[in-house]
Amino acid sequence: MIATVLCGCGRVAFQSRAEDANTTIDASAYEYVSFEAESGQVTPKFAVMPDPTASGGEYVIDTDNAGLTGPGSLINTFQLAVGPVPFYLWARVIADDSASDSFMLSVDGAAAIPFRTCVYGLSPSWQWVPVTADCPAGVDCCPTTNLGYSFTEGSHVLELTSREGGSIIDRIVVTNDPDYTGG
Repeated sequence: MIATVLCGCGRVAFQSRAEDANTTIDASAYEYVSFEAESGQVTPKFAVMPDPTASGGEYVIDTDNAGLTGPGSLINTFQLAVGPVPFYLWARVIADDSASDSFMLSVDGAAAIPFRTCVYGLSPSWQWVPVTADCPAGVDCCPTTNLGYSFTEGSHVLELTSREGGSIIDRIVVTNDPDYTGG
């Protein structure tokens, strides 16, 4: 049995499906929508910065060092060819300390949730991380269940807003492949 957390319209639901040893998964049926974070609408105090190690040579940083919330956003619009099925969000990020390892994330105008970029630990290097359920109170970085968004076919909007200044994002992938691990 595989459990998937589904989020949409501000609600969270759980969906499960049976899987046995005879299940065949057609990888060509998966959709992968990949885009540079900096290709979206960047509003100060978010900023685009150059980096030769970033995908496309640039990344987006939340430059608000005033605390947990503040002005600024990153808005990306993307198209999906299939739906409704669970889709998963992945991002290429740097999370080098616990004071700069999260954004607030909203999809299609739903209530924003914390997107912790340190799911696999803190690192000064680029790493791929999934958008996951939030960590328990008092725990900053934790691997938890990947969130599955029940997207329909068509246009969708992903918005990142400030949660911790200094947070960095480079590239975003939206996929219905439950086994995707980034990259």
